[in-house]
Amino acid sequence: MKQKIELGKTQELIVTKETNFGVYLNTPGGDETCHILLPKSQVPEGTKLKDALEVFVYKDSEDRPIATTQKERILNILIDQWLHTVCINRYIFFL
Repeated sequence: MKQKIELGKTQELIVTKETNFGVYLNTPGGDETCHILLPKSQVPEGTKLKDALEVFVYKDSEDRPIATTQKERILNILIDQWLHTVCINRYIFFL
């Protein structure tokens, strides 16, 4: 059974492809068509193919899955998601 990449969670993913704009990550034994971009600015120095990286996976402003290694970014994403949920729930509650 192939492992799936989970949105909204920190997980260990494997570097499967290097590009000039970052690296693509996947789960060990994951589906070849499913991979997540880790932007070049967040790729730890010395990272190479098959290295394991701990990342947080979320959706960017264009609704595409993307990874980050920055702890501050993870916290901001979680706070934004929580605030969005609270606002939506309040709006629906008072309809």
